[in-house]
Amino acid sequence: MMIFLDNAVRYTPMEGSVSLEIWADETKCGFTVSDTGIGLAPEHHQRIFERFYQVDAARTPRDAGSGLGLAIVLGLLKPHKGEVTVESELGRGSRFRVAFHRADLVQALDPQAVDV
Repeated sequence: MMIFLDNAVRYTPMEGSVSLEIWADETKCGFTVSDTGIGLAPEHHQRIFERFYQVDAARTPRDAGSGLGLAIVLGLLKPHKGEVTVESELGRGSRFRVAFHRADLVQALDPQAVDV
């Protein structure tokens, strides 16, 4: 969550806004981080999760990022079967939604995945 909030604050101008929403539905729960920042062109939506990928350093001169934050997010989500989606438009901001299966629901186990 901190990686998304840090990015939202970093790429949103002072007069913009950043919001965090915690949510749950019938089968999943998670959080959504939204901002009114610089946004991303569609061709970058999936690439931003690659290690060391940076959109354009010239657009964000104050950015000292390494391009690892969102790759770390994916690495942390995979073992928990979490997922992340991004909606963004240049000049209009971004919205990142992270979802997990709810732990309070009984999940059917794959008998071959259980070591007895």
